[in-house]
Amino acid sequence: LGYLRSWLEHHEDHSHVLEGIPSREECMYDVPQEAQAIAEALHRAVAKAPEDGALWSALGVVKNIARDYGGAVEALARACRLRPEDPRCWNKLGATLGNHGRCKEAIKMYHQSLALKPKYTRAWSNLAIAHANLDEYADAVRFYLQALALTPDAAHVWDHVQTVLLRSGEDHFLELYEASVARDFDQCRKLCPGFVDPRQLPAQHLEHLAPAETVLEIL
Repeated sequence: LGYLRSWLEHHEDHSHVLEGIPSREECMYDVPQEAQAIAEALHRAVAKAPEDGALWSALGVVKNIARDYGGAVEALARACRLRPEDPRCWNKLGATLGNHGRCKEAIKMYHQSLALKPKYTRAWSNLAIAHANLDEYADAVRFYLQALALTPDAAHVWDHVQTVLLRSGEDHFLELYEASVARDFDQCRKLCPGFVDPRQLPAQHLEHLAPAETVLEIL
């Protein structure tokens, strides 16, 4: 929230939207009040510049912090329509959907994000989380490993791999589990059917992807 306030304060076109909004000092230690203040400022900004995708994306973040799920989805979907080439917008929308139990829809957003930026570690991890939440353990492990291809030292991702393998209860994952405990990435990759190294994937041009409106029809 502090970053978003500073961003607006220094924005060439939108700094005026903070006029009359409670100050940083007035909102200190009060996250809900700060979120409400920044949301009000952003609503003013998007009213003046409704085609500015960055503003809608920022509003979606604030709505998430304020636990306004419906508002967050609406704002981030608008951002994706306005900035369909931005993988971060798609990932944020996917995370918002996934965090509120709409994992199947979230998966579509993550795929759109990764098509634009195959080396997007966070989107691979989020995609894995969505599949794990749907009890699709093989896919979850595969996508976690694809995240690890980009960040092999990410201890928390290795932990997620092991957790998913244990949750699956599948005996045929035993060898893969042992390799994950040893953090033997090459062995894990060999034992994981369908693994694709994201470092070898080319980014797709926007014109080759499903239009933003088509992907967002599910909302």
